[in-house]
Amino acid sequence: MRIPIHVYFVLFLLSGFSGLIYESIWSHYLKLFLGHAAFAQTLVLAMFMGGLAIGSALSAKFSHRWKNLLLGYALVEGVIGVFALIFHPMFISTTELAFDTLIPLFSDSPFMITVSKWGLASLIILPQSILLGMTFPFMVAGVLRKYPSAGGRAISTLYFTNSFGGVFGVLASSFILIQNMGLPGTIMVAGLINIALALAVWLLSAGDDLPAVRKEPTVSEASLNISPVNMPLLLLVISLLTGLSSFMYEIGWIRMLSLVLGSSTHSFELMLAAFILGLALGGWWLRKRIDLLENPVRFLGNVQILMGIAAIASLLVFHYSFDAMEMFLSSVYRKESNYPLFLFFSGFLCFIMMLPATFCAGMTLPLITKLAINSKVGERGIGYIYASNTLGAITGIFLSVHLVMPLLGLKLLITFGAIIDIILGLFLLGLCIKQNDAQSRIGLPATVVVVFAVVMSAFIFDYDKQRLSSGIFRLGTFLQDSENMYYKDGKTSTVSVFKQNLSITLSNNGKPDASIFMNPDQYSSDECTQTLVGILPLLHNPGAEHAAIIGMGSGLSTHALLASSRLKQVDTIEIEAAVVEAANLFRPKSERAYTDERSVIHIDDAKTFFTARGREYDIIVSEPPNPWVSGVSSLFTREFYQRVKNHMTQDAVFVQWLQLYEIDIDLVATVFNALSSEFSDYLVYASNNGGDMIIIATKEGAVSEARLPTEPGNLITESLSNYGINTYNDLRLHLVSSKQILGPAFSVVSDLVNSDYFPHLENGAARARFAQSSADELFNMLMYKVPIMRTIQSDMNIDSGGYTHTNAYRLSANMHSADIIYKSLMGENVVDNNIDGRKTIRSDFLTLFRHQLENCPNDESLQTATMLNNLASYVLPYLSQGQLEAVWHKVETSACIENAGPGSELRQWVALYQAISRRDFEQTKILSETLLAAPKDRGKDLSIFLVTAALLGNYSSDDDNRAAILQEWGDRLLVSSPETRFATAILASLRDGRVDGDTLADSH
Repeated sequence: MRIPIHVYFVLFLLSGFSGLIYESIWSHYLKLFLGHAAFAQTLVLAMFMGGLAIGSALSAKFSHRWKNLLLGYALVEGVIGVFALIFHPMFISTTELAFDTLIPLFSDSPFMITVSKWGLASLIILPQSILLGMTFPFMVAGVLRKYPSAGGRAISTLYFTNSFGGVFGVLASSFILIQNMGLPGTIMVAGLINIALALAVWLLSAGDDLPAVRKEPTVSEASLNISPVNMPLLLLVISLLTGLSSFMYEIGWIRMLSLVLGSSTHSFELMLAAFILGLALGGWWLRKRIDLLENPVRFLGNVQILMGIAAIASLLVFHYSFDAMEMFLSSVYRKESNYPLFLFFSGFLCFIMMLPATFCAGMTLPLITKLAINSKVGERGIGYIYASNTLGAITGIFLSVHLVMPLLGLKLLITFGAIIDIILGLFLLGLCIKQNDAQSRIGLPATVVVVFAVVMSAFIFDYDKQRLSSGIFRLGTFLQDSENMYYKDGKTSTVSVFKQNLSITLSNNGKPDASIFMNPDQYSSDECTQTLVGILPLLHNPGAEHAAIIGMGSGLSTHALLASSRLKQVDTIEIEAAVVEAANLFRPKSERAYTDERSVIHIDDAKTFFTARGREYDIIVSEPPNPWVSGVSSLFTREFYQRVKNHMTQDAVFVQWLQLYEIDIDLVATVFNALSSEFSDYLVYASNNGGDMIIIATKEGAVSEARLPTEPGNLITESLSNYGINTYNDLRLHLVSSKQILGPAFSVVSDLVNSDYFPHLENGAARARFAQSSADELFNMLMYKVPIMRTIQSDMNIDSGGYTHTNAYRLSANMHSADIIYKSLMGENVVDNNIDGRKTIRSDFLTLFRHQLENCPNDESLQTATMLNNLASYVLPYLSQGQLEAVWHKVETSACIENAGPGSELRQWVALYQAISRRDFEQTKILSETLLAAPKDRGKDLSIFLVTAALLGNYSSDDDNRAAILQEWGDRLLVSSPETRFATAILASLRDGRVDGDTLADSH
């Protein structure tokens, strides 16, 4: 039975699907090894294309010896599948060899380290890439032998189906397979597809009796109506140059669109899918026309010119894509369920920007391939053309990343590629001019003039740097009234610095990574974080002599570390040289990072740096960008923490900066679960008002208590005082909790552990960024009106007056408000200085509260109960037990409560607040359950308070049945209250026995 040719089209679509899974998944693997997603993407593109080139060349050399190339294709697919099944263990073994043996061996030669890393990374993926390079020539030649009348249409259709399958392979890998199966499962799926393809093609083709290989050209070069030329050589050059220009476009577009979409992994996959889709559609359009072209060389010349013009036009599309993104984000509600809509729109922007040029590029390879088959080299030309095209792609990739983009920038990178295409097109048109054809002789100069005008427009047109640096994908608005101070397209990211009023901000790909007030008397919340990242480890390990910090940022953290006179050296590791250059603009606030002789800045990735140096450090600080940035999540994984421990001294501390904005508590849990699995102890500090956390961890034993320097004029003390931290109590206000409490609670939130090979954080972070999610409940639980943290961490409580009041820190400001309210209720003559901007709020509340207590209409008044609950929110989380008892006694003896009958609801509310203040868990349980049982609609806030109070009281009891009922109430009621979710997770961990049972008892 003769098999329809369409079956092979479908099978080749599946081949493209699996092939692009490899390109996607290899990027994920290699960024773990090379240290940056941009490097991994570049290498994967180069090796993927390089392997294709070698495989194509090998197929050209040997394919004519095989009669049934489809069996050869089946064999190749089967071997690819086998390689995929063993890839994961092979990757682990190879990278362990590199980190344990090769890199330490070349510790004195950064060049050899780079060569060994990139060489090994290439060898990991090169064999499969070579085999993948053989699939297109084998399938095309095999199908043409089996269906000799199919001609150019079969070539174009196979090119289309393979590319179209690749689009779905990229998307399936990123959005389905990795999220559900991790990296090992994803590459295994691709391998099984290859093996299934091998079996299918073998069964379909094993009995074919195919004709001998045709050796004579079917079309003479003279019949093409072109000037005399060596056609095979010309086609190789064309193929090489069009591959070079196409990948210049791809590199440039990916970096450009990162400024519009954000540099997340999802964005990269969308860009790659859009690029391949354009190629596929070009091949699809050509399939019915390729055999009907009167002059294919002239057509190819026109396509090359159109491709160059389209590439230049993409620069204008890029400019307006910022406006399109602004319009979209202003019209869509930023919630998680709308994230697919954001992805669709992002993919649409990619498609619009890339389509015209990639559509043209999709026509070139099938057309060149057909010309090669019809030349004197015959079907061997398939392999040679494919090899030349991919060799050009490799050249384009490395020229783009290492030469053109750093020197000329993104705009001129695209322009440079367009010039190559246009010159190539004009040359081909020139070959087609006939001596006696006046139309041709006039048409070419006219074309040259038009094209010259288009190219010059690219040089004249320039972008607004403020627009490019705006991070439109995050906030949906452009920067206003800012001044650009620095802008450079680096090897890994586009780095910019802009000034707004007295603040300057450094951004990578439009995402702000450091912000500082240049006025010496002003400090931003971001400065507080950057400073505490450097200062806190010095307080917990004051004897430290060697420190390393991952990430340069503004240089302020390095500057802060160098405040210690004990430190002998601080190594700052930054992967992007442009960041180090740009951070100069933050001086003098980061002065010591550049001028202190103990400061050494290294341009390297962290894993390679630590392995090559082989040194142990007393302090290691990791301050990466937000985890949604592609590749950054690998600095929050269990494997990274395992490796970093190897470079810590016995008493060393590890510092992790973790942003709590553009993330959610479930994703944060995966990071803490990874930390808990590798570090024996940690403390968590809030650096500012809940947006950032600083984790201090030890690999052995407990974290030592922080010690503030006592000598006057100490640089550490001076640095802390800028942020209102003058005493030990001021520092303790920033202390959130410890591993003993947080570790078990996070395991209740999620049992997932962020890992290199199961990147839960990376998979979810971009979605959380779009939804503008926040995990600030980790900080807010310190201020929740059911004082769970003060109850279970009584040793961390600070009485009113025992700290420095500061505007900048919300917990301090709230404690100040509680102190003012307490003194006012006690009848003291308080001078309420408006230091935190809340004087009016406090005054209005006290006026209403006093009026309510003296004039409440009846004891069932919801208004009075709500007012009491508002008072609870002001005082319960902040005042001492003695102060709270005085406050509630004042309330209890007020006219409103005195007039309420015995057993009235208002008396029960007051008794409940008194029980919570006394840490009387039994009474807390009884009173909250009694109020909950009353059939009354109290509204969401009061109901949530009662459920949480009941949970707090119940978790200290042994009533399992009642605990289960309350937990069910809590799950139903608190699902819409994210601010209490983590607090109840802490209570759940206490109830489950995950925390030492003495924790609650110690708080009495």
